[in-house]
Amino acid sequence: MACESGRNASRLAVGNLSEYSVCTLRLIQKFLGVTFNFQYQSQDNPIKLSEENVEENENETDIDSNSKMLIATCFGAGVQNINKSIR
Repeated sequence: MACESGRNASRLAVGNLSEYSVCTLRLIQKFLGVTFNFQYQSQDNPIKLSEENVEENENETDIDSNSKMLIATCFGAGVQNINKSIR
């Protein structure tokens, strides 16, 4: 999950947010204490996404190709894997 990583910003290109998406983002905000910055961007000027974000977006389809993309940017909460063994 992008919001768990360190202090690097993660970006995700999404379509229109549904009521369920907004509720999920509110739960993430309550649980991890992170917030998302949203910006609209036209389809003519796409951003370069990192490889991991591109793989996540391959399964999604755009319903309306004339609409603007919503770019969600999030800084990580700094959660680390505590399951790793300490040697």
